[in-house]
Amino acid sequence: MKQTSKNTSETEYLINGIDPYDFTKEKVGNIDLYTKHVSWSTCTYIQLIFSVGAMHDPVGKEGLAHFLEHMMFAGTPTYPSKFEIDQFSKVHTLDSLQANTSFVNTVLHFRCLPEALEHALIGTLEMVTSPLLKEEDVSNEAEIITQEAWGIFKNETRITYRKKEVANIFKNFPDRQRVPSPIGWPETIKNITREDLVSAQTQNYVQQNLSVVLSGKVTKKEKSIVTKLLSRIPKGKKARPVFIPKKIDPAKERVWIHTYDEMGMTPSKQAYVEISYGRELKKGKGKEGAYILGRALVQEILFQELRHKNSWCYEVGAGFGNAVDFSYGEMRTKVDAGYILEAASTMRQVVKDIVDGKYKKEFEQEKQIIIERKRAVELVTSDVVDVAAGSIRQREKIETRKEGFRILHNTTYKDIQKLLKGTFLDSNQWIYDIHVPEGTDIQKICKELKKTL
Repeated sequence: MKQTSKNTSETEYLINGIDPYDFTKEKVGNIDLYTKHVSWSTCTYIQLIFSVGAMHDPVGKEGLAHFLEHMMFAGTPTYPSKFEIDQFSKVHTLDSLQANTSFVNTVLHFRCLPEALEHALIGTLEMVTSPLLKEEDVSNEAEIITQEAWGIFKNETRITYRKKEVANIFKNFPDRQRVPSPIGWPETIKNITREDLVSAQTQNYVQQNLSVVLSGKVTKKEKSIVTKLLSRIPKGKKARPVFIPKKIDPAKERVWIHTYDEMGMTPSKQAYVEISYGRELKKGKGKEGAYILGRALVQEILFQELRHKNSWCYEVGAGFGNAVDFSYGEMRTKVDAGYILEAASTMRQVVKDIVDGKYKKEFEQEKQIIIERKRAVELVTSDVVDVAAGSIRQREKIETRKEGFRILHNTTYKDIQKLLKGTFLDSNQWIYDIHVPEGTDIQKICKELKKTL
């Protein structure tokens, strides 16, 4: 049995005999190219990841990177309209060509049959290097994106609240205050001109900002096509790093309570209760295993305490991780408004109990479950590419599956204790974020919660 267990541990990261995330990295001009042949794949998958996103938008032009992403699909010299680009996608990319913009990245991706790769990539690179950016198209797209923004923000009350919220939480993160969503504010979208888009396209879409993930059916032929065509991306200047303050100040108000009406949200009879924390990114490096297993343990114990034992809630959640500019932790639940203080007290007690060593058995169980789930995963090539690309966006490298298992196996209960102690017990940064129905005694709740800070 011991020998079997050892062999399983040594090879558990393999799927069909390979580590699907063990990519080869090389430079093509100034571009980082990551390649992986996946033996079971019938298609070739590619992602173009530009390290420029909403946080690089100029002041007053928030939403510019997202706007430019839309305009790539509005027309090129070869495909001068949205309809023709749609037809190009259907014919050459199995109707899979898509793009998205985050705070720090703009990504285009598609899959195709190997014989279609050259035409598919030529057309996609033309969208990157030569979008028409016609004035009429810019005007029409501005209307579409503005409606997209209202789909997020809903109403003016919601916008007013969001501005207050980010100013409170991100006291010395200027970019986080002005860019709560990559889409921008409705008022800043109106400020974006064709000239802004031309300037952003020239500055953003350059080799120095580009990483490419190529996977699936990747023989020498497919790789040769890609390396040859990537030279069409112009050279330029690397985008500025995202601003990370040397010292992160606590929130202005650490007990943050509002009614749904004040927030511009649909009223609810339940209260949303969250205890969250943010801190310097450098302190979060190397803690991925603690983040994964800490989330699992906290969520499991909260579920047992808040739902099974007390029947106060239907759902709970927890999360830990690294954003590009800070690391974070949170616990959350939705409860009847009459149990806000009890729920918050239980959440704090769960953290204290874990730190005091109460849940070692539960930790080992959650750890084993997560490892077994990771072993049992069945991957298609799109999973491989999506995970690899996500790893580049978050870590600027691809974490192998072997490394992922190593991190989990090496994470101990003490790592979880240390994470939670630093995050919620020793910190002067964690805050309560609570949404309540009308008629809730906010002053009483606020007074009681401040005693716990």
